[in-house]
Amino acid sequence: MVHSSMDRLARRVPGMTPVGVIRLMQDLLGPGGTLLMPTFPFLGSQLEYVKSQGVFHPQKTPSQVGLITEIFRRMPGVSRSLHPSHPVAAWGKYARELTASHHLGTAFGENSPLFQLQHYGGLVLGLGAGFQRFTIFHVPEELHPKTREFAFESTPRLMTIVRGDTEIPYQLFAMRSGIIRNYDRIERILLRDGTLRAVERSGLKCVVARAEDLIRRSLELIDRDSYLFDC
Repeated sequence: MVHSSMDRLARRVPGMTPVGVIRLMQDLLGPGGTLLMPTFPFLGSQLEYVKSQGVFHPQKTPSQVGLITEIFRRMPGVSRSLHPSHPVAAWGKYARELTASHHLGTAFGENSPLFQLQHYGGLVLGLGAGFQRFTIFHVPEELHPKTREFAFESTPRLMTIVRGDTEIPYQLFAMRSGIIRNYDRIERILLRDGTLRAVERSGLKCVVARAEDLIRRSLELIDRDSYLFDC
């Protein structure tokens, strides 16, 4: 699962293009690997997006979370999940398995690619993007009763997924706006215990973690009241 910044990549790797980044990762993974990227259709607050947009077209609605993600979404052989606020695009061996049932559950629950990533030995990578961009942090927030009650609305909101001639009604519990997350605190903990690793080459910073370790460790930190925010 790759989070990326094309601006930082372009500054540090002259001549690199979005397609070049994608092709490089596909070549490294090979036919037995799977590449995922977020293709969320909004920036900022999920709640404000849901309030203003009642309809999601998975084949037409562009990704707003970086140029690389939008180009990846459009490429041949890429599947996009149908979740209306947090769709994920995937290419490779397990692309369809990871994306097919996302809209049958919640954004970060057991049907989501972010949750299922741990069952495939998956990694989360920040390529020129800090771990603050790791959307997988919302998985333990939704899993743990304490953070779920604090971070998510209790009243569902309705959106419609339009896929061809089919309309799929979807209820979601949006994340509450205004919650401040202390990334510095959890970064220190995760780097210290080895859950998160950071490398830098030619000024390009990258961070990586195993999805399974990150989810497990985050749940432990929630139990200890040492997570991204205090409930």
